[in-house]
Amino acid sequence: MLKSRGFTLIELMSTIAIIGIVAGVASPYFSDFIENAKLRGAAEHVYNDLQLARSEAIKQNSNLHLSVNDGNGNGNGNGNGNGNGNANSQWCYGFATTRGCDCASSACDRTTQKVNGVSLSFNRPIGDGIYISPNGAVYNRQNAPSRGEITLASNHSKSVSITISRLGHTSICSSTVPGYPPC
Repeated sequence: MLKSRGFTLIELMSTIAIIGIVAGVASPYFSDFIENAKLRGAAEHVYNDLQLARSEAIKQNSNLHLSVNDGNGNGNGNGNGNGNGNANSQWCYGFATTRGCDCASSACDRTTQKVNGVSLSFNRPIGDGIYISPNGAVYNRQNAPSRGEITLASNHSKSVSITISRLGHTSICSSTVPGYPPC
């Protein structure tokens, strides 16, 4: 009697069909996972850099100016107001000890460029220019206490907001990305 080895054609076709069904069901969840991961990574990077900027301002006992550019000509800490970038724009942000640093021209001490598929926008105080003082507090260009908010968003209506308070404390919130408190 012959001993059979291997798989029959029906067994192979059944296995391939099951793998195809599982891949079809899992695909939308995987793309959602990738989108959340990009947003979380970019948000954590901004959050950590804002905390580092506050720490450096205190350590160096000098003002640290924030430059933000949404990639559409808004920002740069030069009084251009609100920023509203899109995921294809070349946004950036940076820090410098001198006023007038422009992250778009790499004239900052520390600069971070865009993350693909993630847009950046910000509120008016950040667009007009803010700085972190040696005591860690945040001020606008008129030397008044201020706060700011940077929002990172995907193409699919997901967003994460990073807020820096007047005292220089940073926080992250999101109503659409899991793992953060709601905004």
